[in-house]
Amino acid sequence: MRTHPALPSRLGALFAALALAPAPLLAQNNAASITAMAVIAPSLSVSGTRNLDFGTLSQGSGPRVITASDPDAGEFSVGAVANASITLTFTLPTELSDGSFVIPIDNWTGASSALGPGIEFFTPSSSGSTVHVGTNGGAAVFVGARKRGGGGVRRCQNLAVAEPGARQLQRGGADDRCV
Repeated sequence: MRTHPALPSRLGALFAALALAPAPLLAQNNAASITAMAVIAPSLSVSGTRNLDFGTLSQGSGPRVITASDPDAGEFSVGAVANASITLTFTLPTELSDGSFVIPIDNWTGASSALGPGIEFFTPSSSGSTVHVGTNGGAAVFVGARKRGGGGVRRCQNLAVAEPGARQLQRGGADDRCV
């Protein structure tokens, strides 16, 4: 019997390849763990801190505009999670009345001021405006309007605040601002 000279080298290469093939992995006994953590955020809060004040009006007086940056603007204080986006929803009167006189009001203006985001302007409405809470978890919200002519006052405005996607609204409650 005669052997072929290339046969032993082919078999040698086959055995060498099998020796280098990865062996099946054996089960290893490794384990790891993590810690579950949560931060309980403070609740959302809003309170009225200053009334929107058109001042003393005489019957038939002309228009008066109070912007959100005016010292007579209404002010709310909002507390929430630091750097949060919140939605402000307002119920705004279209007139002021003391029972005897009716004064139409319109052109509502708004601004919020917070540490970090700075000043954000918006138009108060029932459809909501998004503003941002500061790095300290607080924001001041200012509201102004235009009084068209007439005299007499007394009507309330309400502010509702919600975090986007929230179901519950925090309302100004007993601190609703009245003019």
